Amino acid sequence: MAYRRLFTGLLLVLIGAIVWRALFGAPSHAPGKATQPGSSPAGLSAPAEPPQVERGRKLLDARSYGALEEWLADLRAAHTRKASVELPLYEAYAAFDDSDPALREQISLWIQKRPESAEARLVSAIQRLRAAEDTQAPGSLLLLAKEDAGVALATDPGHPLAWWALVRATAALEGGEAVPSLHERLMRNAPAAFYAHRALLGCLQPSWGGSYEAMQDYAAKLQAGAAANPRLEILQGLPHAVRAKAALAAGDEATAEQEYDLALAYGDDPDFLADRAALRIRLLRFSDAMADYRRQLEKFPSRESRQALASAQERMRERAYVLHRGDQQEQALRAYDAFRELWPDDHGVLLYQGLLYAALGRHADALVDYRRLLKLDPSNFEAVKAAQDSLGQSGRWDEAIVLWNAYIDRVPDKSQAYMERGSSHFHKGDKLSAYDDAARACDQGLPAACVWKDRLLTDPAVKAHASA
Repeated sequence: MAYRRLFTGLLLVLIGAIVWRALFGAPSHAPGKATQPGSSPAGLSAPAEPPQVERGRKLLDARSYGALEEWLADLRAAHTRKASVELPLYEAYAAFDDSDPALREQISLWIQKRPESAEARLVSAIQRLRAAEDTQAPGSLLLLAKEDAGVALATDPGHPLAWWALVRATAALEGGEAVPSLHERLMRNAPAAFYAHRALLGCLQPSWGGSYEAMQDYAAKLQAGAAANPRLEILQGLPHAVRAKAALAAGDEATAEQEYDLALAYGDDPDFLADRAALRIRLLRFSDAMADYRRQLEKFPSRESRQALASAQERMRERAYVLHRGDQQEQALRAYDAFRELWPDDHGVLLYQGLLYAALGRHADALVDYRRLLKLDPSNFEAVKAAQDSLGQSGRWDEAIVLWNAYIDRVPDKSQAYMERGSSHFHKGDKLSAYDDAARACDQGLPAACVWKDRLLTDPAVKAHASA
C-alpha cells in the first residue's frame, strides 16, 4: 500500500483539511485520447508492491502468524537501533492499510488465535483506521483502532507506529484538545517517533484552530531529539508546506513555490517533493517537476514514489490537454513544448500540438508534427487526415494524395481513407479518380460514400468513366 497515503498523518487524512492536487481527469473528447505503448519514463518499470508489502500479506494469507510476528519484530528492532531507518518498518505495516472486509476477517482470525500478539493488534488498528476513512460513520472504528493501538503500546511503549495510530485515532475522536496530553505522553515514551509527531503537528495548523506560530514552536521543540532521528528536522518544514497550500488556494502560485522551497530546505520529504512537483506541473515546468519526482523516488523508494514518477507523463499530458480544450492556446503550446522536451515522440501530443498549430493558422508547424508522427506510426489515420487539411490550405493536394496512398497500402480496408483520398482528388480537379475512391468506399459499406458517388455520376464525364 502507498507509503505516503498511510503515513502522511492528520494533514491529509484525519482532520479533513482540503488537500490541493493538480489533477486533471481523463478527457471525454479530443484532445486526450491518443496514447501509445512504450511511453513511460526510460528505465522505469510498472510500479510493484515493495517486498515488505508482499511478504506481510503472504504470511497472513498462509496463516503463518509466528513467522509474521517474528519478521515484524525484527523490523521493529532494526528501527530501535536506528530511529531514522523507517521505511522498511512502515511499508511492512502498510500491507494492512486496506479496508477490504476479507482482510478484516483474516486479522480477526489472527487475533483470535494469538490474542496476546502486539503485532496483530497494531495491524488491526491500521486496518481499522483505513476502514474508518472509507465509511460515513467512523466513530466505532476509531474507538476500536484506539483500543488496538493501546494494547500494542502496553507491550511496546515506544513503538513509533503504534503511537502514530493512537495519535490519529485519538485526535479524530477528541479534536485539538487531545494534543497536549498526547504530546506529553509521546515525548515520554517515543520522542523520536517522526510520524506521530507529524500527525500531532497537523492538528496545530490554522484551518484546525491553531496557527503557524504554534506549528513552528512545536517543531522547534522536537529538535532536541534530532540526534536520535534526523528526520525530525524535516518537521520544521511542515508549517511552510501548510502555508504553501494556503497560498495556492488564494491563487498565489509564486508564494506557494517559495514556501515549498523553504519546507524542503529542512530536508527531503516525499510529500513536500510530490506537492511541489504537482505545482510545477500546474506552472508548466515539467522538467522541474520530473526532477522532484526522481528525487522523491531516489530518497524514498516506496511504491507511491514509483507510481508518482510512472504517472507523471500522463499527468503532464493531461495538463496540456486541459489547456487545449479550454481554448488557452498559448498556454497549451507552452505545455506541449515543455512536454516534448521530455518526451519528443509522444503520439498523442504530436497529433494535438499539430491540431493546435493548425487552429492558429500555423500549418507549416502543424505539418512538421504530423509528418513526425507518421514516421513513428504510418497507420495513424488521424494524422493523415490532419495533414491533408493543412496541405489543403495551400492547395497541395498532390502531397495529400501521396500520404493517403501510403496509408492505404498499409490499411487497405479503411473505407474512410478512400473517401478522404477521393476528396483530395476532387479538390485537385480529378473527378474521375474521386469517383473511383468513392465507389471503393461505397463497396466497403460507407453510406456517405455511396451518396457522394451518386452525385458524381451526374457529371457526364464521370458517368462515361463509370460505364467504361
